Amino acid sequence: MTAFFGRVFGPGLMLLVFQCVSLLAVGLEVGYFHLRVALLLEPLSPACGGDDAYERMRVAEHLLARANALDDWDPLAWVPATTLLLALTGALAASVEQWRRSSPACRVSAGRLVALQVGALALGGTMLHAFDRVWQAYITLLPAACMTDALVREDASLAASMGWTFQVFDAARVMPPHAPDVMAIVLIGQLLASLAVGIWLWRQPAASLVA
Repeated sequence: MTAFFGRVFGPGLMLLVFQCVSLLAVGLEVGYFHLRVALLLEPLSPACGGDDAYERMRVAEHLLARANALDDWDPLAWVPATTLLLALTGALAASVEQWRRSSPACRVSAGRLVALQVGALALGGTMLHAFDRVWQAYITLLPAACMTDALVREDASLAASMGWTFQVFDAARVMPPHAPDVMAIVLIGQLLASLAVGIWLWRQPAASLVA
């Protein structure tokens, strides 16, 4: 199987592997974050930010208890984060090596691939930091908002809960909760572009590489 992929994709096999692992790691990071947010928001109800002080206190206590329980999952957060950073670093190293071996005819395309990988590594680190900041905002802002905001919602659906959290984030002037998702979409597009460029470049005739 390795020999088959080596014939199809040429010397860029390791680059292809690193790029595919990076895409999987982005999906894992996004899914893990949204799973924790969904579990945190489960006890939200119209009582949060409503008129009944006792109910507001009860919902806030539930949110704090869930936040403390989900803190035990923090070691798991290192799995997608470390995988993503290592895969992006490996892809960058493979791109640089292929650029170094490229002939003058392919050097410009190889340089663009290196630039894409540098941008992906920088954006990946920024995205991971943004996910951490938004999570910290969730676990600190929402319990306090339940106690202080006089905002009564008509239903307890997830859509209403999410709309209310957007209001809380906007009032606190912190990073919007959807900002890391936007970064993840841009990163996936960047990785797909680098994947396409890499496959095209390294399937060129072997004469395009300097021995």
